[in-house]
Amino acid sequence: MDNENVQDCERLCDALWSRVDHTGLDVSATRNEMDNTVSVRLYLLLRGVSTDTYNLLVEPYDNGYYKRADGKSTPYGIFKLAFVQKRLRFKKDIVSVRHDLDYYLGTDREIADKRYRDLQLEVGYNRFKTAFEYRMLRIFGGAAWRSHEKERQKTEGYGTADYIKNIPVFREVDRKD
Repeated sequence: MDNENVQDCERLCDALWSRVDHTGLDVSATRNEMDNTVSVRLYLLLRGVSTDTYNLLVEPYDNGYYKRADGKSTPYGIFKLAFVQKRLRFKKDIVSVRHDLDYYLGTDREIADKRYRDLQLEVGYNRFKTAFEYRMLRIFGGAAWRSHEKERQKTEGYGTADYIKNIPVFREVDRKD
């Protein structure tokens, strides 16, 4: 790990364990001084996820897709964030960001939805809430998947890693947590 990443990890750990109010820290912000990829990696290491899960969840952060995704596959996404994610001021659920990327890439909808459910469980989300969200996703998620499918047919390159930089950055409405 290079010196810059070590400094980011140290600052992130300080923010996590200090008793100081860090309301200005938002690791999901697109223009944050702290690198989001470092924050996500540290979070996943602290959760003890498998290597496969780790690789799946860091991919949207490494390729910049997290800046383009709303990161909430559920209207109550903020309530399911694990304690560490809340403490670190994640505004986007990292499992939902991965799910958004799967839809963008054209992953079969059933596979993407099952992956969403399985990743939530491995990261440590509540089994009951995960089962409920999965059912709602299967019932109501088709419109989002179809919109990506239509865009892939209409726009050359859409759904590829190279096209991600052309997608507008998602601007989250300021809100109080």
